[in-house]
Amino acid sequence: MSFGMAPLFSITITCYNYARFMPRCLEAIKRQSFKDYEVILCDDCSTDDTVAVVNKFIEDNPGMDITLLVNENNLGVLGTRNRLLDNSKGKYIMFCDSDDWMDDNCLEVLARYAQDDPDRIIAQFRDVDQDGKVVQVQDLPANPNKWICGVHHGSVYKRQIFTDHNIKFECKYPDDVYINVLFHKYCGKVSFAHETIFNWYVHTDSQSRTPKADSPWIGHRLLESASSYIVPVMNDLGDERDYLELMYIKIYCLSIYSVQGLPLKILLSEYDQCRKIMRQNDPDYLTNRFLKRSSESPMRKYATKIVRMTALFEKMHLIKPALIGYFLVSKVHYFDL
Repeated sequence: MSFGMAPLFSITITCYNYARFMPRCLEAIKRQSFKDYEVILCDDCSTDDTVAVVNKFIEDNPGMDITLLVNENNLGVLGTRNRLLDNSKGKYIMFCDSDDWMDDNCLEVLARYAQDDPDRIIAQFRDVDQDGKVVQVQDLPANPNKWICGVHHGSVYKRQIFTDHNIKFECKYPDDVYINVLFHKYCGKVSFAHETIFNWYVHTDSQSRTPKADSPWIGHRLLESASSYIVPVMNDLGDERDYLELMYIKIYCLSIYSVQGLPLKILLSEYDQCRKIMRQNDPDYLTNRFLKRSSESPMRKYATKIVRMTALFEKMHLIKPALIGYFLVSKVHYFDL
């Protein structure tokens, strides 16, 4: 532990009514073989016994550097992340949710890559459902690129870049892609760890897969939000433009397929609106070089297949029949880009 001095890692955890998950999350940190870290949790006005569970863990583990912050008012997950960011002091910061957990060697692996002083370290992680089943492993391709790595799971960031450039979480969606696009504008070296070291808890049951029709996380609302911060950066890039454009195309597909669980009429309507947004902001997106089967994709295999298949159906003017097929299959199969 690093009481009184800056640790290598600040592990930040947002908490809201997840008392039942806290022991798994915290015990996994306790088991880490690498010990140079601090843990900062922030409870966002939970109505269950989350605070009591965390305080009991702190009491039982006096040798761990753990701080619990409690919001006076509900700030939401993004406001809570900003508070955690402001209160951390490690060289690298990790953003965690209280229902996710580390493998026992997670920090050891990240610390090994940190020896080269990169601005970000990105590792592989698993999607694990409510039954404990590994839905998929989000593996890294042979030659990844920072612009297409938009999630924070199993990843650490050099905290100084956030402070030097006043980078904060905002209500931009997907919020993890937003923070990564901002961060990547200023970061240089990124290290990729082709090791699976983290577990992302995902809900695949039918009830939680049915979004609200007006959710900012689905359809054209999601794509409009992503367009507002991706397109300006994308158009300023030189040789790496194709990489961020590929991320933009991926979010375009995500915006369409995230409607799973809603009526077919809404799915087809959302596709039409999303297609219009793409044509306005990036009319030549179907010419992206990574959409060609002969190219080496910087995305993982699963995402590459979905994105390329969607582009192919659009080029062949068969996207509507394909979406109808997707609508039927999604009722029994979990999809995640």
